[in-house]
Amino acid sequence: MEDIRFPVKHLGKAAESGSPARVKEENNQQGALAVRILTTTVLVAVLVLGVTFVTMGQSASPPAGTRVAVIDISSVFKNHESFKSQMEGMKKDVQAFEGELRERGKEIESIREQLIGLKVGSVDYKGKEKLMAQRQADGQVETQVKRREFLQRESQIYFATYMQISEEVARFAQRNGISMVVRFNSGEIDPDNRKSVMEGVNRPVVYQQNLNITKNIVALVNRASVAGANQGDRTPR
Repeated sequence: MEDIRFPVKHLGKAAESGSPARVKEENNQQGALAVRILTTTVLVAVLVLGVTFVTMGQSASPPAGTRVAVIDISSVFKNHESFKSQMEGMKKDVQAFEGELRERGKEIESIREQLIGLKVGSVDYKGKEKLMAQRQADGQVETQVKRREFLQRESQIYFATYMQISEEVARFAQRNGISMVVRFNSGEIDPDNRKSVMEGVNRPVVYQQNLNITKNIVALVNRASVAGANQGDRTPR
């Protein structure tokens, strides 16, 4: 730091007085003044640095408004019209297949009853027995195949629906300055149901206020589903 220089006129007055005591007093006053000026300079520098750091901290802080929201994904699925329609369609297909299995079961039961009236070991008995075994084997194989098909179909429906929900959530968050969307459960805890209580105890979100965007996302996904269906209807066939 540069030396602090004083106006020459102060020294001139001390010299003119010709008094050693006066000169000593002037020097003491100048020394005290130098200390005060040096202290003030240091304090100003500290204050400037402090203001600079505060300003930098404020510029790095997030903008006003919430940066986090919550969503009840289960509720979105329950109120997703396209998802419910697809699942209802698959349910009907499952019920139709179960009807076919019941008819085959009746056929197998009829063959079993026919075996009762036949002589064990006879040609007719062996023929009916073989037919019954074949029907049972065919039914088991087809049931396994259909079961895999239904599970895969269900998985694809859930996946496609979830991806649509995720995309709508992302767009909504970007439009509203939201950096994170956390999954939570908005359902009530049943104190008489152990499973409900344990699930409630382990919920990641304990409290939230005015952060729930579930209804917004339900409206968006249903609107998109209707728009997609209308677009499909206008597609030339």
